[in-house]
Amino acid sequence: MRKIVYLPLDERPCNSKFPEKLLQGNEEFTLVSAPREILGDKKTPASYEKIKEFLLKETKDADCLVLSVDTLLYGGIVPSRLHNYKAEELKGRLNLIRELRAQNEKMVVYAFHLLMRCPQYSSDDEEPDYYGICGREIFLVGEARDRRELSLPYDAEQLAENEKKVAPYLGDYLARRAVNLQLDFASVDMAGKEIDYLVLPQDDSSVYGFIAQDQRKIRAYVKETRKQNVTAIYPGCDETGMTLVARYINSVKGAPRVRLRWASSFGPAVIPLYEDRPVGETVKYQLTAAGCVLDDDADFTLFINVPSKDMVSANASGTFRSYEVERCLIEFTQNIEYRLNKGENVAVADIAYVNGGDTELVGMLEEKNCLMRLAAYAGWNTSSNTLGTAIFQASIFTHFGKTEAHERFLALRYYEDVGYCSRIRKQICEEFLPGIGLNYFDAGGKEGAVADKVKEELNGYIGSLLPSVASRYKVGKAVQPWARMFETDLDIIKIRRESCKR
Repeated sequence: MRKIVYLPLDERPCNSKFPEKLLQGNEEFTLVSAPREILGDKKTPASYEKIKEFLLKETKDADCLVLSVDTLLYGGIVPSRLHNYKAEELKGRLNLIRELRAQNEKMVVYAFHLLMRCPQYSSDDEEPDYYGICGREIFLVGEARDRRELSLPYDAEQLAENEKKVAPYLGDYLARRAVNLQLDFASVDMAGKEIDYLVLPQDDSSVYGFIAQDQRKIRAYVKETRKQNVTAIYPGCDETGMTLVARYINSVKGAPRVRLRWASSFGPAVIPLYEDRPVGETVKYQLTAAGCVLDDDADFTLFINVPSKDMVSANASGTFRSYEVERCLIEFTQNIEYRLNKGENVAVADIAYVNGGDTELVGMLEEKNCLMRLAAYAGWNTSSNTLGTAIFQASIFTHFGKTEAHERFLALRYYEDVGYCSRIRKQICEEFLPGIGLNYFDAGGKEGAVADKVKEELNGYIGSLLPSVASRYKVGKAVQPWARMFETDLDIIKIRRESCKR
């Protein structure tokens, strides 16, 4: 039994629970994750001392450590945007990785360290308080300054106006970015030495702006220090822990060979929302980071559901040519069915929309009885979140086949990605919350009336839309982990069929 010690990015289920769920009951790999009680709570950071104690104890006999540098340094993803630490204090914390490696020299260490995001909207839900006042303008200042630096057209008058509005806050924002960037450089220095492989994901990235400037600096340093083979920089965030767990398992069991199929001929050129490059390039980064290889002689085919251009949200209204005319779901689903019937492994990365799965696609696959036969399905949040999740699932399936853990996780994806993200979240926000005095950012606590309503509506909706899933699994409990509506934590339970008594 090989032991993987895991320090997640934060306490949300996508980070803290997803890897555990798929490895539950595995006889070759055991995942020891940092217990929930030592992790933080949204803006409340995890305790560095408790994390240090956990890591020193559990890595003594570990074969692999998968570690979020942001949790180690700042206490989680949101605290990484709020802290007031000095760079030297944080570099002292980073030295713990060296101590862990010295304690267990045979342990493989994979780490991920985010480039600090710069959202394009004004909200202080996960940012400093002033981001609710002028977050959009902070982003626009960064975008214009970046374009100016690159000698590209920009509106100088608008830049000056936005700079005036953000003047009371920009110093604090940029000082924190500078500290975080110093620590990104320090992590790169450890890549290939104390850290065997390092991912620097870009959360909520864009083609131009402060994060694009940081990326160019880091990329230049990676080239200068010749760390290209041990460092990856690409769009992503909450899927990265799964990606690196997959990387270790694939390094032991063998690299899965992957074939790609697209729903639209133009799909590889699409730049997804919240990302900075064509998805055809991002999927290469995601596969490489997970320890997979592209090959027409494949262990699994990754079907990527994507429009021809202009990606929109799963909750967008109206019809769009890029979805209706310039992609072919008929051939896409037909080929999925064909390969499944041939006994091939098929994974579906449903990135047609952001923040939810494509109900048309899964409805068509339901009619073909394909859903519970897939090696993987994901369709949540950003394109990269989905790609990394599907690749992780498919990697585990390639090595271990259909297990109870695999089926339960597959059902979870349909309930959460298709049911909650694409339909029930919006429905509850519009039809239920106003009547009880709550809203999107205030679900009245982690449990209670809202969580109970989520459970009720999901079981009804998936029961109607996807009976092949609902006949096997249902939601036993729902929790809103950050007491808001964006994410949910679902306990999926198997439906027991008692034999008829004669």
